[in-house]
Amino acid sequence: MARTEVHLFVTGPTVTVAFPSRCIYCMEPAEANKSILVSGSKTMGKTKYTSRLKLAVPYCRKHQRQDRRISLVKLGVILLVMLASAIVTSIWLKPIDTSTVLLTILAAVFYAILGGACIGIPLLCLVNLIAMIFSKPWRDSPFALGQGSLGFMPKMQMAGGRGVSASSLVLKFTDPDYANAFVQANPGAIKRR
Repeated sequence: MARTEVHLFVTGPTVTVAFPSRCIYCMEPAEANKSILVSGSKTMGKTKYTSRLKLAVPYCRKHQRQDRRISLVKLGVILLVMLASAIVTSIWLKPIDTSTVLLTILAAVFYAILGGACIGIPLLCLVNLIAMIFSKPWRDSPFALGQGSLGFMPKMQMAGGRGVSASSLVLKFTDPDYANAFVQANPGAIKRR
């Protein structure tokens, strides 16, 4: 789906990003907010500049629940693979006596993390691809472990030189009407596409 991109120049330690009080996905009146942390960094010479910004993204109840369900499915896939990896490891390394119990627990934790990374993330991508075929909300959500939420994908871009650092917040909206309302609510925001 085509997304409307909006750029907002971010300066100073306190930045206010005004979201219209409408659902970011359907433009109905907003009833709840979801906090999203957006960050970006750039290294210039030996100095690393980092910028973080917390956004309160508005949703109606229906789309807040839908976004939460998608997030829980993504988390559940990873946790299920981690749990299965830990159980298989525990069975495979059966402790012989009490002195090897700690070693078995440490091995189970290690393989749970390894299984989550090596099997869980590819499985999550597969689940995400299959869900995208059948569900519009999944198509309008960030892919797998991407940053953002239902109908909204933020990205912080860092720029600068000679000791000057600045940030540009790039927001991609699935609803072009909401993108227009966002530009009106934030002077200095530039709409692309």
